[in-house]
Amino acid sequence: MKRILLLITGLMLISTYNSFSQKSFTTYYEMRDFMQASSGAFKFGLYGFDNPAILNYNQSSLDMLGIISSQENIIGFKRWGLFTGLGGTGFGVMSRFYDGKPAYDYRISQSFGSRTFGMGVSYGWSNSHASKYGFGDMMQVGMLIRPNGNLSLAFNYGFSLKNSNAETVAEIALRPFTDYPMTFFVDASLFDDKNLSEVNYSGGLSWEFAPGIRANGRYFSDEIYSLGVDVSFGRYGMGYNQVSNSSDGFAQSAIGLRMFGNDRTFTDDVLSEDMFVELDLSGTIKYQRNRWFDDSMTLIDLLHLIDESIEDKYIKGMVVNLTNFSANKSMIWEIRNKLLEFKNSGKTIVAYIDRASMDLYHLASVADKIIIDEMGYLSIKGYASGRSYYKRMFDNLGLGFEELRFFKYKSAVEDYTRTDMSEGEREQRRALIDSWYENTRDEICKSRRISQSDFDRIVDSKIGYFPSDAIAEKLADEMGRWMDMQKKTSKDYKIAGVVPIGYRQYLQEPIDDQWGAPKKKIAIYYLTGVCAMDEGIKAREAAETIKWILEKSSYSALILRVDSPGGDAMASDYISKLLNQREDNVRVISFSSGGTSWSSFFKVKKEVKPVIVTQGMVAASGGYWLSMNADDIIASPFTVTGSIGVIGAWVYDKGLKDTLGINYDMVKRGKYSDMGQSYTLPIIPIGLPLRNMTDDEFDQRTIEIMALYDKFITLVADGREMSKDNVENVAQGRIWTGADALKNGLVDKIGGLDDAIQLAKEKAGIKEGERYTIDEFPTPKMFDLIPFISNMVGINIEKTKQEITTLDFLLQNNGKPMPMLSIDYWDIVK
Repeated sequence: MKRILLLITGLMLISTYNSFSQKSFTTYYEMRDFMQASSGAFKFGLYGFDNPAILNYNQSSLDMLGIISSQENIIGFKRWGLFTGLGGTGFGVMSRFYDGKPAYDYRISQSFGSRTFGMGVSYGWSNSHASKYGFGDMMQVGMLIRPNGNLSLAFNYGFSLKNSNAETVAEIALRPFTDYPMTFFVDASLFDDKNLSEVNYSGGLSWEFAPGIRANGRYFSDEIYSLGVDVSFGRYGMGYNQVSNSSDGFAQSAIGLRMFGNDRTFTDDVLSEDMFVELDLSGTIKYQRNRWFDDSMTLIDLLHLIDESIEDKYIKGMVVNLTNFSANKSMIWEIRNKLLEFKNSGKTIVAYIDRASMDLYHLASVADKIIIDEMGYLSIKGYASGRSYYKRMFDNLGLGFEELRFFKYKSAVEDYTRTDMSEGEREQRRALIDSWYENTRDEICKSRRISQSDFDRIVDSKIGYFPSDAIAEKLADEMGRWMDMQKKTSKDYKIAGVVPIGYRQYLQEPIDDQWGAPKKKIAIYYLTGVCAMDEGIKAREAAETIKWILEKSSYSALILRVDSPGGDAMASDYISKLLNQREDNVRVISFSSGGTSWSSFFKVKKEVKPVIVTQGMVAASGGYWLSMNADDIIASPFTVTGSIGVIGAWVYDKGLKDTLGINYDMVKRGKYSDMGQSYTLPIIPIGLPLRNMTDDEFDQRTIEIMALYDKFITLVADGREMSKDNVENVAQGRIWTGADALKNGLVDKIGGLDDAIQLAKEKAGIKEGERYTIDEFPTPKMFDLIPFISNMVGINIEKTKQEITTLDFLLQNNGKPMPMLSIDYWDIVK
């Protein structure tokens, strides 16, 4: 960065400014009627037209600013400009008139970097009429440095691609009070090869004295001054700027209109009335959205929206649309818990349902009032869980399957060796269903003021309830239709209206008033899918990133969201070992004096960065291995966790090859070299081993499984600070709900992602009201074509792909000891 600063300083020293020379592009001070203050002092400048690096602070999905300017009066404009920002990308056009015809100056800009240090690049071009007057293609390179909340340094170097014209601009802005937008600024421009004495400069003040109301004053070295005001109404705003020179009567006025992008506004406090917000939950909740073509709601965004609604004094209630809502039980519980917090703050919730299952009704039951569609249907049938068994099918097909199972509850692959549930599987699955049912029943009964016996009767009396029956059973309060909800709610609760929750735009509050990056940062890493090195959790990639986070001093805490059924022990251990920060560092200091030397050994406690694990719907077996070394483990009551155990399986050909007419021949050297030697099926690139294991091979695999199990037990005991005997008592592959895991010492707290964030803040020393940021990992995919293709062909490609991947995963790990949950649970926990 020092080299860049030296380069810019050098460019400034060898350049000068001549305001009267012919220029091949629009220079910085030629835009002064459009700019009420310098670029780095006032909002986002002209969205990259003036300095592309400023766009680094623009978070808006779309912001547009149009300005018209006239000389001496505002009737009959002299020129106009249109500037747009889309995140870090900007586009602008400025028009002026020569000989009665418009000459257009275009620029497209892109920024990159952080809130502390950012850069940007612009490319500009002109239309043919402008070219007649010397305008041509140009480029800009900009830089923005904001090391803290008080100082902003901006630099911009623009140069012509047509001739030797070049301009260097430097800006300094100061805020006496951190995060309070009263900004003093100075800037200077040097053009071409003139003398330093001819440098042009300006200085002034930009002050946002009320939310969204900004007054600006500026004095230029050529004895011109400007006064401006900018007023925001949230999604739109207006500005006026007067550029004058009292000595010769020069005056130039500009009027600006901003649209689309959200901004702070005084109307929140002056014009706001009591209102309800509309929370549309129709669709699926995800952990991360794709960067392009994905408007899905994420869990963390939803929790943030509800949090901000709690704090907003003008929001008196919320109308929640649960049509076609889809999420797993654990996520539903987390959302319900946050809505309950909203309700307990003294605000009202109205929920709308049309067709609701047990899980969806569980979420709806948090509401003060439930509206069911006139043609709706409520199906509260309880919970059931089973699994398919394939032994007879495998026998008929000529497929062999050997189960290496030595623990009562480790039932991961019994599907292929049995025709019904084992005793251990039936016991743990029954306990799981009972726990889910009782937790759901208890929360519904508490919210709806129904006795547990009445709820059990309702569940067992009918397979479903039409609206009138649901109301009679106190499961719903009224009938209605979503399209009428706004009008009905406004009338029932005597409020000004119901507005979409996005109207308040909490997720995209502008950050132009917050210079620099907050000192405290929390990282969240989502470990989802099977535990594998290069798929699922992608342990190889995840370990590198997590190691970097743990070593990076800018991160105050790490949260791991684990939603994994396990798989490869190596993949789990790649992550878990990084979290084991309890060991001391041993340091050696050597001394020497008078020809004698000696060494001193002593232990220094590592600086432990808080690591919190929040378990999603499933964090069992290898998923628990991922969790066990965290400082705290948080699970929901519905989380499937535990399953501390190891299992192996051996799939092989038992006649299928002969039935299909496949021949295979080979040569070998090495006693075990043909173990796992496979032929490949045509079309489907999956192979089957030619033979079963020998007794010798089976015995060796048994030893490996028992050794890995002992290691698993030992690691859990160390990570959870339990005795091995106590771990053994809750192990044997047994799954537990989060509620039961808390009793057994396998987790520390019942909660979700929101609780993990609060705990991380507490452990990281982040005080109430202190600024901090959350960075999410891994980097989301650019886009996902599978949903589009699935809709086109009418096949669930994602599910088909998963089934093939699961079979391939088993074959790739054929015979290996694996801490893995039963494949059937993978569908249950979605």
